[in-house]
Amino acid sequence: ARTLVGADRVPHTREDELKKTEPGTSKKDAAARGSGAPVAEPIERRAMRLLVCIIGIQASYLCWGVMQERIMTRPYGPDGVRFQSSRFLVFSNRVAALLLADVVVKWQRGPADSTPPFRFSYCAVSNILSSVCQYEALKFVSFPTQVLAKSCKMVPVMMMGYAVSRKRYPTSDWLPP
Repeated sequence: ARTLVGADRVPHTREDELKKTEPGTSKKDAAARGSGAPVAEPIERRAMRLLVCIIGIQASYLCWGVMQERIMTRPYGPDGVRFQSSRFLVFSNRVAALLLADVVVKWQRGPADSTPPFRFSYCAVSNILSSVCQYEALKFVSFPTQVLAKSCKMVPVMMMGYAVSRKRYPTSDWLPP
């Protein structure tokens, strides 16, 4: 029997649900559980996974920031010239990210995404431009100063949300944590 679920009202069957089971779980085991949905993990395991993810993200950002600042602020070679091409760094970063993403997608073997690639271009272009500006800014300010300035970007976003959409924000959103 087909049912309509979700915001897109995509036709869904029991077979579709059985395909969504965890890796290593047989369709027979999933059918025995009922809906075909993965079994919920214990709260302790989910909390531990969340903690590992938080630590991994923070460690990655810390390493990235230290390397980024060192590349842009240290002199190189016998002449003591600083690295000049922030566009090359952004290009190298994006190529490495593309290769890593390709490996992860092939490793996970998830369902094919039918979104047209141009839909991602808006975010990609703004991300690339912001990265170029970020590397250029490191020629003039330290990484911690840059991070503090970036953390203030929500204020103009909230002001535009109010001006354009008349969106109201609670006072606690305007103040630092």
